[in-house]
Amino acid sequence: MRKGYWITIALLTILMLAGLFFFNGIVTYLTPVKLLTTDIFVLEGWAHEYNLESAVSEFKAHDYRYFIVTAFPDPALMTMGWEGKLTFHLHQPLNLAGQPVLHATLSGTWAAGDYARFIVFVNDTAVGVDVTTKTAKTFAYPLPAFMKVRKVDVAFINDAVDKDKDRNLIVHDLSIDHMPCDLKTCNVEYNRKNEAGEDIISPVFGSYALKAKHDLIAYGIADSLIIPIQADTMNKSRTYSTALAVKNYLHRSGID
Repeated sequence: MRKGYWITIALLTILMLAGLFFFNGIVTYLTPVKLLTTDIFVLEGWAHEYNLESAVSEFKAHDYRYFIVTAFPDPALMTMGWEGKLTFHLHQPLNLAGQPVLHATLSGTWAAGDYARFIVFVNDTAVGVDVTTKTAKTFAYPLPAFMKVRKVDVAFINDAVDKDKDRNLIVHDLSIDHMPCDLKTCNVEYNRKNEAGEDIISPVFGSYALKAKHDLIAYGIADSLIIPIQADTMNKSRTYSTALAVKNYLHRSGID
């Protein structure tokens, strides 16, 4: 009986000490927020929607001169998480000679017994139907001779969620006769349906900073006040890298 008593006391002591260490460690995450007196507001561009709304409220409530949004290059920007299509509108129509070939590099995630399947359209005409794999794979689709290409669509046709698995389609690269169709040469939009079945068409940007700028303008922040800044190299962490990019931008721009 006495042995069981001391074992119980020992276990309770260990639990109490573990609790003390836990709360002592977590206290740094619960410290009060202290806003600095400044006229520059900085937000990491990948912030969630509710963070964006809070940031807009803070910006409008005080006399800030600039709203800086930061970002780091992220391939997830070309991930299709819902059934729908990515449309690449070329800035200038592409006049092709001979027998042109469209190359599409894609990958997918596994769910409900299958990988992501897709259809590629050129000027609204289907040119290929395929299924992805876990690793990026390049598919080649011959096009009609002497074609004038105005747009390319990649349609995701079998979205699914199964327990903790989510089937997505990732577009890595598109080109026609080795001429790229990307965020630099095209206006790209994502057309999908929401849970209510309504069409949602949203532009796709080259960085979360540009996407955040688009969203901030929709919230009523003037375009002239928003400065998107992207870190091009990784140094320690994404946040640290974007902080350095902001510092360098302010130094170059002569902003105090």
